[in-house]
Amino acid sequence: MTPVKAVGVQGDEHGCVTRHGAGCPRQEILMLFDIATLKDDATAAAVTQAILARDPTAQITVQLTHRRVRVEGLITEHQVLDALQGAGHFASKAPPHSGEGSTCCGGCGG
Repeated sequence: MTPVKAVGVQGDEHGCVTRHGAGCPRQEILMLFDIATLKDDATAAAVTQAILARDPTAQITVQLTHRRVRVEGLITEHQVLDALQGAGHFASKAPPHSGEGSTCCGGCGG
């Protein structure tokens, strides 16, 4: 996977010292999406910017060969899908156990 943009924040809107600081009221969510229109670096940059516009603290990894994006942040799945659709990209949540970048922990053996 090729990291396109990884943003760390100190002192966010909740007063958290770091993204993973103790006492932060918000939990990060790890998500994986398949994006049919993801085909080149320009598209990857546009997808990244669409997500960052909704969650500037998100960590985004784009895998062009599989047309897949991994998002970890304070943004919800619905917000990611809306952001991508608003930018003109069709996306769907990648199935569990779907290879590199999967959100699967491996505990179930799937």
